[in-house]
Amino acid sequence: MELSHPTLANYSFQRQLGKGSYGSVWRATHEPSGTKCAVKIIKLKDKSEYVMRRHALMVAREVYILNKLSRDKNNNFTIRLLDVETNPEAHEDFSKLHTVYLVSNFEQTDLNELMAD
Repeated sequence: MELSHPTLANYSFQRQLGKGSYGSVWRATHEPSGTKCAVKIIKLKDKSEYVMRRHALMVAREVYILNKLSRDKNNNFTIRLLDVETNPEAHEDFSKLHTVYLVSNFEQTDLNELMAD
């Protein structure tokens, strides 16, 4: 089954790096700067409004923590949050929010590999 590449203004997507219960992570390039990055795509659609709100709170918490860690210049052990985007419809009407894109620096390895060393 071939994956369809996501679309997001200013980013070109190369390949999917992983998939989890809340979404997927893709290797991408920020076109204006040429910077390689990772984009975590979180889908907030669900049948239950309760579950959707829970997912939205989880995303907000992740953005808050990553943003705080990204500002700490002495912290070299976490990814840096570079950008947060949403589906375009949500820019005009927040009730239409269904996708959140978390853009971070691209690392060649993941946390499991680092902990094994």
